[in-house]
Amino acid sequence: MEMIKLFAAKSAGSSAGKNGKPVVLKEQKDYLLLYKPPLMHSAGVKGSETSLSQWCASLFPETAKIHGWKEGEGGLLHRLDYDTRGLVLFARNQFFFDFLIEQQKKNLFKKEYIARCKKSAEKKAGFPPFPFNLSSALFPLCIESAFRPYGKGRKEVRPVIASSPIGKHKELAFDGGLPYKTELLQKKQ
Repeated sequence: MEMIKLFAAKSAGSSAGKNGKPVVLKEQKDYLLLYKPPLMHSAGVKGSETSLSQWCASLFPETAKIHGWKEGEGGLLHRLDYDTRGLVLFARNQFFFDFLIEQQKKNLFKKEYIARCKKSAEKKAGFPPFPFNLSSALFPLCIESAFRPYGKGRKEVRPVIASSPIGKHKELAFDGGLPYKTELLQKKQ
């Protein structure tokens, strides 16, 4: 898997997906590494255009035969948000899918993200107060939270932190309240 990380780093600066379409970056016997462009769902959503899973299955039908997370997702091992561009891993056989799921359960499957953020004047409902004052914070910072479904049709997510009222109810969060850890490495001026 170290090879995937190195390949991903090389591909990050390439022209992959400049036309807004997915790209097969790496094709191996057991897995596929795909670039997902922004404004595309990782998995099928009712009434939406083609998802990355559907696109992948049209080129590699074996991925659709895998009993994955949900029906129709096939060998999709993880998702990226609709607006997010990046690398997505697909298993090409059930053995490899099951193997990587076990690695995820043991916290041996590491994902890295780079985010470009800006302060929003809009205050969105359902978010707890940010736990740090960034103007005086020392980096790196670590933020931990679980996530819960939110909003009409539960189509959005919101963080769950221990100090929030819902924080005591882990059964309401995804993954049984298992926290996701985000490390903020630096702050640009």
